[in-house]
Amino acid sequence: MGTTENFIRGPAENESTVYQLGHYGIALLCYAPVARLFVGAGEPHAALAGGLLVAGAAVLPDCDVYLPLSHRGLTHTLWFVVGVGVAVAVAVVTVATQSTATGVRPFWGPVAGLLAAGAVLSHVAVDAATPMGIRPFAPLSDWHVTLDLVASKHRTANVSLFLIGGAAVAIATMV
Repeated sequence: MGTTENFIRGPAENESTVYQLGHYGIALLCYAPVARLFVGAGEPHAALAGGLLVAGAAVLPDCDVYLPLSHRGLTHTLWFVVGVGVAVAVAVVTVATQSTATGVRPFWGPVAGLLAAGAVLSHVAVDAATPMGIRPFAPLSDWHVTLDLVASKHRTANVSLFLIGGAAVAIATMV
């Protein structure tokens, strides 16, 4: 279970910032081709909105450090990936159908859901590359996945992922 200290303060500031950079980076790297499609289709605002959604969703699985939950428990499963995708899709469709003033059309709901699910999936996949690994089908299965490639707190790896992901989106969105 998460500690009371984590529930109140979250992880140490310097640690969470470094971890987040890697998650932002890998999610943006995965998003870059989609951003290119949006820009190519004449939807630069959708590219920006999608990038913001992806960046926000990329760190969502680590909400467990602020809650009385086990770290890399339910928020690091494929169930969470699907749940976030469905919740975002439903939220966007609901906003779109409730008011035309937002300018959001209902067909953006499934697109937003897929983007959010993809960002969460990128987080879970990167955490599988660490020694701690993940249990992608918990609580139904105790199957543990770890590639044991790099520690989650590896500063160079996290900063490098962030720079690569940011550069990929920047290049993809150049007109």
